[in-house]
Amino acid sequence: MKKHAVTKKSISTLLLKIILFITIVAGTILVINYFTNEDTKNTVDDLLGLDPNATTEQKEESVESSPNIAIPGFEKLVFQSNSLTQDVSFENPEQNDVYFIISLSIDGESVYESQLIEPGKGIYSIELPTSYEVGDHTGKLSYETRSMSNSNEKKNGATVNVPIIFE
Repeated sequence: MKKHAVTKKSISTLLLKIILFITIVAGTILVINYFTNEDTKNTVDDLLGLDPNATTEQKEESVESSPNIAIPGFEKLVFQSNSLTQDVSFENPEQNDVYFIISLSIDGESVYESQLIEPGKGIYSIELPTSYEVGDHTGKLSYETRSMSNSNEKKNGATVNVPIIFE
């Protein structure tokens, strides 16, 4: 009798496992069919909040694209403490297609601003309004860029922190 009960129990367990497996497979097939049916797919998209106006078609931009603008960098500037006239190398790289206006401030005070500098040209000497003590000062170089076709049209610019050492 004991052997008969064990066999009946294992057959019942096997049947339950088969029924569970068939239910899972059938449910999976139904879900796949539901989501791949075009009418149902539209309903699901509406429920998820997909924008019906979204498209892969891109409009051509009418904005004129500008090439990258090269901005020179400085590790530090070294000036003479006993002179108002300072040697610099404020250049607009030749590959640029914009004018530069370069401004310098020392310790938060604006001390120099150039006029338009053409590509391939530079400023190599500036006049400071006052002399500074020997030592380290905080400097800021600002590069404002202007269109070559319309010098009133501003383009991208940059501001660079640069230590200034007066010797």
